[in-house]
Amino acid sequence: MPLHTPSLAAAAAAMALILAVNVFLASLSPRRDALPAVALGLLLSALSFACAAGEGLLPDWVTEGLIPVSQALAMSCYTWGLLRLRASTAPAHWLKLLVLPALMGALMFLLNTLPTARALSHDAVLIVQCAVLLIWHQQTTPKPTGRAHHLLTLGAALGMLVIMLHAGHILQGTTPTSDPLALSRHEGLSLASQWLLAFVPAQELLLMS
Repeated sequence: MPLHTPSLAAAAAAMALILAVNVFLASLSPRRDALPAVALGLLLSALSFACAAGEGLLPDWVTEGLIPVSQALAMSCYTWGLLRLRASTAPAHWLKLLVLPALMGALMFLLNTLPTARALSHDAVLIVQCAVLLIWHQQTTPKPTGRAHHLLTLGAALGMLVIMLHAGHILQGTTPTSDPLALSRHEGLSLASQWLLAFVPAQELLLMS
C-alpha cells in the first residue's frame, strides 16, 4: 500500500492529541515545570497535523496559514517549556517567543502568490526556532548534563537538518504542490521534519520534568 500523506498526518494528529491530553492531566499538580507548555505545544502540533490531513478539502487559508503558524507556535511552546523548567529565566523572555510565530504568519500572508518563497520562508523560520531552542538549552542547562539534555540537543539538531534538506530540495527547482495523495520527496521531508519537531522536544522536556 503506498504511503498516503493525509493518513500519516491524521495518525500524527491523533497521537499528538492523546499525548497532549495526558500531559495536561499530569500538569494539574502544583509544580512549576515544563508540562503545561508541552501540553500546549502538542495540542498545537495536533492542530497542524489535523489541518494537513484535510489538505485539499479545507480552505486555502487553513493549509497555507494555520499549519505553519501552528508549527511555529508549538516550537515556541517547547522553548517556553524549557525556560519554565529553568524557572529563573522564564519570566523575562516569554513575550519574545511570540515574535517568530508572528513573523511566520506575516510571511505566509505576504508571499501568498509565491509558493516557493513561502516554503523557503517557512523553513527559515523553523530553522531559526530550532537554533533558539538549542541556544537556550545550552545556556540554561546545569552541568554535568544528562541523557535528556543530549537527546533534546540531538532531536532539535536532527529536525533542523531535515528542514535544511527540505529547503535544499526546493532550491534545486522543485516547486511545492498541494497534491495530498502522492508522498513525494518534498512531502516526505516536510512530514518528517514536522514529526521530529512535534514529538522529540516534547518527549525530552517530559523526561527533564
